[in-house]
Amino acid sequence: MILEMNHVTKSYLGSRPVLVNISCRLENGLIGVVGPNAAGKTTLVKILAGIESPTAGQVFLNQLDLNNHKKLLHSMLGYLPQEFGFYQNITGEDMLDYIAVLKGLHTKKERRYQVDEVIELVNLRGSAKTNISEYSFGMRRRLGIAQALLGNPQILIFDEPLEGLDQSEQVRVGQVFDELARQRLVIIATHFLNDFDYAARSLMVLHQGRLFYHGSAAELARLADGAVWEAETDYEQLELIKDSYRIMGVHHDGERMLVRLLGRGRPPGKVSAIKATVEEGYLMMMDVADR
Repeated sequence: MILEMNHVTKSYLGSRPVLVNISCRLENGLIGVVGPNAAGKTTLVKILAGIESPTAGQVFLNQLDLNNHKKLLHSMLGYLPQEFGFYQNITGEDMLDYIAVLKGLHTKKERRYQVDEVIELVNLRGSAKTNISEYSFGMRRRLGIAQALLGNPQILIFDEPLEGLDQSEQVRVGQVFDELARQRLVIIATHFLNDFDYAARSLMVLHQGRLFYHGSAAELARLADGAVWEAETDYEQLELIKDSYRIMGVHHDGERMLVRLLGRGRPPGKVSAIKATVEEGYLMMMDVADR
C-alpha cells in the first residue's frame, strides 16, 4: 500500500491554515506522526483516512486520486479517531460483533473468529462480556483499537491510540502495532515519542502545520548527538545548571544522584556523554523550530 500527499494544504473558514504544503510518500511499515499540540496531526490523519478533504493539493492511494476513490480506501481501512463513541449498555464483545457486520462480515462464524482474535490482541478477554459502561478509559481505547482491526484492513490509521493505557498495555499494544506493520501500512499520530525508538519505518514531525521532518527515528535521535549527558551531582549543583539544560531524568544509585541532561556544551562536574533517544532528538529539533 502506498499513500501519497502532494502539496496538501488544509484551511478552515476564518482561521489560519492547519496544514501547509505537505508532501510525503508513505509505504508499508509503521509511520509515526508526531508534533506539539495544534501542529496539525489529527487533521493530517483525517485527510489520509478520507474523512476530510484538503483545501488544496491531492492525496493518492496506489497512484489513484483519493478524491475519486474514497470507497476503495474505506474498504481496506481500519481507523481509530481521537474520540470514538460506543453504545454503553452493550458488552464489548457484542459491540465488536455489530461493527463487524457494518464492515461486511456477514457470516456468524467469520465474525466470531475475528472478534475473538482482536479481543485477544488488545487483552480484553476477561472483560469481553462486560457492559462498556463499566469500562475504564483505557479499556475503551483498547476496544477502539480492536474495532479498527476487524476486517483485516491493509491500512491502519490511529489517532492517539495509547492515550489512557498503562505502561504495560502501551508496551503490549506497541508490539501488536509492530507485528501488524510487517505487512501493512500502519500510521499512528501520537505524543508518545519514545514508543518509536527505532521501531518506526519513518517519523513525520509537524510544527505549525508544516512538515518539519520526515525520516527515520534513528536519524531524528542523532540530532541530539553530543547533547545528552549523565551527570553525577547533588541538589546544590543541579540548581546552578537547571536553567541551561533540560532535565530528562533523575535517579539515585546508592548515595549518588545521577541526572540525565539535554543541552549543548558539556556541563560542569563529573559527566559523561550518552546515547540520545528519539524524544531528545525531537526536543532539540523543536528548540530550533521555535526560534
